[in-house]
Amino acid sequence: MRVIIFIITHLFLASLCVGQTPSYKIIKGDTCNRVNSDGKKQGKWLVFSKFPKCNADGIILEKGVYLDDHKTGVWKEYYCTGIVKTKITFNNGRPEGQVYNYYENGNLHESGMWKNKLWVAKYKEYDHLGKVIRMQEIDGPGKKAGLKIFDCTEAEPFLLNGEAIIYNSKKQILKQGVFKDNLLMEGKAYTYDEKGELARTSLYSLSIYVGDIK
Repeated sequence: MRVIIFIITHLFLASLCVGQTPSYKIIKGDTCNRVNSDGKKQGKWLVFSKFPKCNADGIILEKGVYLDDHKTGVWKEYYCTGIVKTKITFNNGRPEGQVYNYYENGNLHESGMWKNKLWVAKYKEYDHLGKVIRMQEIDGPGKKAGLKIFDCTEAEPFLLNGEAIIYNSKKQILKQGVFKDNLLMEGKAYTYDEKGELARTSLYSLSIYVGDIK
């Protein structure tokens, strides 16, 4: 009896010294979703949908690379339609670097830099057609205080408040400065001749025209 107990105990202790059995998947001839003997994810990795998500199983929702159980490099997330939803750069498991967010129609929605899931440095926002509607220099983690720009030939998507630039259909600056409810409070207004050359630069202060720049 003691011998049997000894053998069982020995086998149990031995099992504790052995790591997890490595695993992986072969997908279209490529080795993916590999887990090493330490239980850490390594290499190429695919995340698939499970019903009722996407109303189907097996649709790729995420794709990227793991290094010692940490996401690294560019990871892509997909809509159920297969269109790219996001491209996020990871460093040691943390989102840090270039980020692109997309609409479901495939056009770019946002682009910029992330650090700890917060926008930093330069940031751009686009409408559903891919046109830039906001371009900002982030002056602090997560803040979006900066310039708003849009084509004045289109309906204004929001009331302009704060610093902004308005362009015409030829991408020439029409107004630049500080706005309040779409009214230029402090800044410059530009007028162009029939050839598209700058003909006049007007100064505004407290929403009142104060003169031209010679």
